[in-house]
Order: sequence, then structure tokens, then C-alpha cells
Amino acid sequence: MSRKQILILENNQKNFETLDAIFTQEDFECSAVLDKETLDALDIELFDLILVNSHVKYIDMKDLALIVHADFVIKVPIVYLDNAKEHNKKHLQECFDSGVCEYLKKPFDKHEILSRVHYHFNQFQKMKEYKLRVDKLAQLATIDQLSKSSSKMHMNAILKHQLNNYKRYKVNTSIIYMSLVNVDKIVGLFGFEKGERLISLFAKELKKVLRESDALARWAGADFIMDSLQTLV
Repeated sequence: MSRKQILILENNQKNFETLDAIFTQEDFECSAVLDKETLDALDIELFDLILVNSHVKYIDMKDLALIVHADFVIKVPIVYLDNAKEHNKKHLQECFDSGVCEYLKKPFDKHEILSRVHYHFNQFQKMKEYKLRVDKLAQLATIDQLSKSSSKMHMNAILKHQLNNYKRYKVNTSIIYMSLVNVDKIVGLFGFEKGERLISLFAKELKKVLRESDALARWAGADFIMDSLQTLV
């Protein structure tokens, strides 16, 4: 199992080592950022949590939030490490407005910081798992699991789009309906597994002749539909 990844933006190595000593005991793997060049070279998506020292000067919190949240559906949580003696409510509010989800005051209580970090890590993991389930359901709705081609539902949406294109732009399209015959006889002689295998192989061969602009779907049983943007000659 891969270790939990924390990115720590600090001013110096000593501060990073203090935090690293706390988190490595809990099976977190910490990576240090001490300057803007290091941050620019990193892939933010590899991390599960980001900790930021309030005194970091090489990047503004709003700019960091833009980097972290720009293109990712699931946002990596950012925890702001504030100094209790120099606490600035206005700056803290700006951090929350830019996307920071939590802040902790120094000096740290070991149990508190671990508890907060575990909470945000677990919430992040739940969000990623939820997204995976949603993506899987979306794929099941658009992909026929036997032939690995488009599902009937997805092809219906494609055909509707093509029909609208034709009505508006007079763009030609071709639709071919194909049926693999005698599959029922094969099923009767050799069973459903052989029949499904034949349908799967047939779909595989059909895909070999498809162009990038074509769409193939298993319509029903051993019936397939191919849609093309251009009229076949």
C-alpha cells in the first residue's frame, strides 16, 4: 500500500524536519518545498494534503490555491500553519476565501495536528473514492461491457446529436445496422459463454475498420449499429 503523501511549504529545512518527525510516525511521507522553483517542478496531484507556513514569502496563498485547484475535480486540501503571536484575522480570512480548509496555530500540539491532518486526509480519500464510483457508473452507462463498444443508451444520444446536426447544418451521416446471424444456434449447441465470446470477437473485428469519426454500438443481442459522419461510398 502506498504511503500517504504530504507536501509541506516551509521557510527552512529545520521547520520541515520538525513536522516531518511528527508525521512519519503515522505513516505519512513528507516532501519539502523551500522555494518557488521546487514548487513549480512538483505534480500537485501526487499529494493528499498541503501544509503551508504563514511566513512563506515565495508564493501568495491565492496563487497557491490557483495552482492546486485550477484543473483538478477533487481539490487537494490546504492547511494553513499560523503563528499565534502574529495572528492576523484579515490575512486568515483571505486564506479561507482562496480555498484553505483549515488552519493550525503554533506552537503545535502533536495530537491536535495529527488529528486535524488525519481528518482532512480521510475526507480527501472519501472524495476520491466517490469520484471513482461516479466515473465507473458513467462508464457503465456509455460502454457495453460485453463488446466494449458504445451502449445503446450512448448511441441513442449520438444519433440524436447527428440528427440535430443534419437539421441545422445539413451534415451527411451514414448509419449501418449489422446483425451477427445464427448466434442463437451457437448458444443452443455450445452454451451462452461461446455465444458471448463470438459477439465479443465480432465487435473487436468491427473496431479494426472504424475511423476516428465513427461510432460503434451494440444495439441488442448480436445486433450492432455503426454511425459515420461522412456518407460511405
